[in-house]
Amino acid sequence: METLNLELSGKIATLTFNRPEAMNTYNWKMSEELPECLETINENKEIKVLVLKGANHIFMAGGDVSLLQKAITSSEEYTREAINSLNASIDLIYNMDKIVIAAVEGACAGAGLSIMLAADFAICSDNTKFNSAYTALGLTPDGGMSYFLPRIVGTKKALELILFTDHFDAKQASELGLVNNVVSVAKFDEFVSKFTNNVANGPMSAQIKVKHLIQSSLEHSLQEQLGMEADSFIASTKTKDFKTGIDAFLNKKRPEFE
Repeated sequence: METLNLELSGKIATLTFNRPEAMNTYNWKMSEELPECLETINENKEIKVLVLKGANHIFMAGGDVSLLQKAITSSEEYTREAINSLNASIDLIYNMDKIVIAAVEGACAGAGLSIMLAADFAICSDNTKFNSAYTALGLTPDGGMSYFLPRIVGTKKALELILFTDHFDAKQASELGLVNNVVSVAKFDEFVSKFTNNVANGPMSAQIKVKHLIQSSLEHSLQEQLGMEADSFIASTKTKDFKTGIDAFLNKKRPEFE
């Protein structure tokens, strides 16, 4: 692949946005490669955790200017194809039966921010700068930003973050609930590795069920969610992970999930 690098290590896949000369911005080639790569990862049953990161300690500084500029003179179909490709990637990141961790450094703007929001966890280095970026170019957001942001920060703050495209830092991102952890640059790789391995070695069946329960909770009534919880709980009792957990508890040992 020209714009991506994929590494597999046991249960963990690491997908790197690999256009360091352009701050890993999202271009046409990446729009072709990213959904195909994510689909391959999604179909691989051995992979339990996906880490998304950017080359050269930069996550993704939005869309490539050449891609955006071409939309001025191109047909609506051209622009819609590029957006549909990004939407397919966002859908895969959000809904795949794996835990997705965004390891964010340096710059995270536009489409990069949308991708981070779609991930299950976000860990950022303390030097990261964030920006919604779209309205500074006279654009509206894509990649699900208008879906994820209000659910995390509320409608008024989401409107502020999208309309007023000021940079905000890692501390502010943490206070807003956009990231789970802020880590110093010096300790970032070590922290991400430890965090990722802890998730990969957990009870994956239960973790994925929890992921989907949380995702669905804002769309359902209490009674609907209680029913889904009951179904999920019962299904969990029939898994190998549950037996492993019970056996370890009874024998006062640390569970070792597959």
